[in-house]
Amino acid sequence: MKEILRPCLAVIAIALWVGSGSIVEAQKPIRIGASVSKTGTYAELGQTVYRGQSLCVKLANETDETGGVLGRKIELLIEDDRSETDKAAAIYEKLIGQEKVDAVLPPYSSAITEAVTAVTEKHRMPLVSCCGNSASIFKKGRRFIFMLQTPAEVYFEGLIEVAAQRG
Repeated sequence: MKEILRPCLAVIAIALWVGSGSIVEAQKPIRIGASVSKTGTYAELGQTVYRGQSLCVKLANETDETGGVLGRKIELLIEDDRSETDKAAAIYEKLIGQEKVDAVLPPYSSAITEAVTAVTEKHRMPLVSCCGNSASIFKKGRRFIFMLQTPAEVYFEGLIEVAAQRG
């Protein structure tokens, strides 16, 4: 549960920092966009990500008497990227460029995250990655992508070391 809530709360904090404005604007919902793989190769894991993101928003909107964060409701805009990199990039371009979301949540998979990062970097939109952990994504001098978990390339290092020690 913590691994689902941590990136969501980080994105909400960034949205509040970036989107902080006047008292009049405070009544508008915080709009957070994302693509998830509801269909295609990553559908099973994408559905898990979608449920986690939705739960995070639901819980945040129910936190106090006014709901949301600092009295602002959170609105989640999610589209199916069909597990396709080009589709995901187009979704983020639309969410950031046309829908004018305050923040974005990450997609599932390193390949899709790589494609989406080109869009978020162009728009200078922070992306906290929890589901795309290939180290290559983070080694390209990008300034608006942040890794939350251990790089995928080292997942098994401890296991291999223990296995070698035990023969």
